[in-house]
Amino acid sequence: MRILLADDEVLSNTALRAMIEEGGKYQVSYFFNGLDLCNSYEEQDDVGAVMLDFEMPHRNGIETAKWIRNYELSENKKRVPIIGITGHESNDVRTACINAGMDKVLSKPIYKKEILKVLNELM
Repeated sequence: MRILLADDEVLSNTALRAMIEEGGKYQVSYFFNGLDLCNSYEEQDDVGAVMLDFEMPHRNGIETAKWIRNYELSENKKRVPIIGITGHESNDVRTACINAGMDKVLSKPIYKKEILKVLNELM
């Protein structure tokens, strides 16, 4: 199952990808901003979930989640789970993520056990 991951921090992107792919159940396609993820999303048929960092250049996590939800509606596509990733502890940030269409929000640092549990729950 393919996971689309957008995070502009190289270290975070690499670490998350390694954690998710380790068991062989998931494949990760990663992007460094939401705009690139959205451009690729239109061409993907096998997306099982999307993971979005809250703060990214060119299209942040909120904007990307809203774009995905609108795209799903306009193209009559199935609703894919979206997981937000943030270094912010604010309830306002979490609320904004959920209101944008994200299904779950995880706080950095993210641990392997936590991310795999969430992916298994949502997919």
